[in-house]
Amino acid sequence: MKRKVGRNEPCPCGSGKKYKHCCWGKRFEWLVDDDGNFYREVPIDDPELLELLHKCETEFRERHGRTPYADELIFRDLGHPEHMEAMMVNIMKRAGIDPAFIYAYEKIGFIVTSQNKDKLPDVDLLQWKEAIEEYYSRVERGDKPDI
Repeated sequence: MKRKVGRNEPCPCGSGKKYKHCCWGKRFEWLVDDDGNFYREVPIDDPELLELLHKCETEFRERHGRTPYADELIFRDLGHPEHMEAMMVNIMKRAGIDPAFIYAYEKIGFIVTSQNKDKLPDVDLLQWKEAIEEYYSRVERGDKPDI
């Protein structure tokens, strides 16, 4: 069983603030189970993504004869996560993405955009900002970061 984190509890993101002064009101909710494990529940509001998820879940059921557990992967043929990251970086370079964003992605493992920033905890947004600043600081010192 999972319950919503209370407004006056410490924010699960690790900021040290109360939930109501940190992640409360963003487009996700923090949940906690009976063992004290925290989960971030993010609503999916993209119809194409929802359709893809339902299709993958249906294929999983057909293959395994059951609904997937919460921690099971339902996407087939994705490959190893490191391969996926390298592929993502290659796509970002070809698309002409700012090298600072590519550096930040490689450093922290996610991208912040105008479409997802309200679905991320403040500590994740801070990590992103610090990685971007680190990139520009290194460039300014003449230390060309590897990307």
